[in-house]
Amino acid sequence: GSSQLYSGLCDDSAPIATAAEAAKAAGIVLFASSGNDGETNNMTAPACLSSVISVGSVYDGNAGPYIGSCNDTPTSADKISCFSNVSSELDLLAPGSKIDSSGLGGDIIKFSGTSMASPHAAALAALILQKNYFSTPDYIKSILLNSGVPIYDVRVGAYFPRVDSIEALDLTVELDDTVTDNDIDG
Repeated sequence: GSSQLYSGLCDDSAPIATAAEAAKAAGIVLFASSGNDGETNNMTAPACLSSVISVGSVYDGNAGPYIGSCNDTPTSADKISCFSNVSSELDLLAPGSKIDSSGLGGDIIKFSGTSMASPHAAALAALILQKNYFSTPDYIKSILLNSGVPIYDVRVGAYFPRVDSIEALDLTVELDDTVTDNDIDG
């Protein structure tokens, strides 16, 4: 790929590290795609930043053979996409291959990439915030890392959690709205 790759955290070398840290400090949850170079010990920035939740790609189901920058035959649900970058710093996996998406002119297209996976994780963060709007970026990351299906990447001999909305929301502490009710009644 044309992007610079980092084998670990890139907080000291990525120029956007300060902006990402400031956004997190302001309560903004940041997600980034790990990249599509098929790397097994590298990710692109901003995924390699400690203040960002990095997301790699798995297949959503049996999508038939994937032929592109790499080849996956066969494909199946939760198989890590051959193009998905991973490193020891990868946080999550999400469906990112052969995903229905919007195309030009209102068409629906199938697209693959870690850029399709990252929005799945970000949408789950939005659901967590809907259940508990006091959730901090660190709390959301903790929920996402401690829920989901552990997926083994044979390329690197490591497990990464694949997002699971139901389990993540079950772990999220729901707000007690009695304070709001008392304020209205009083």
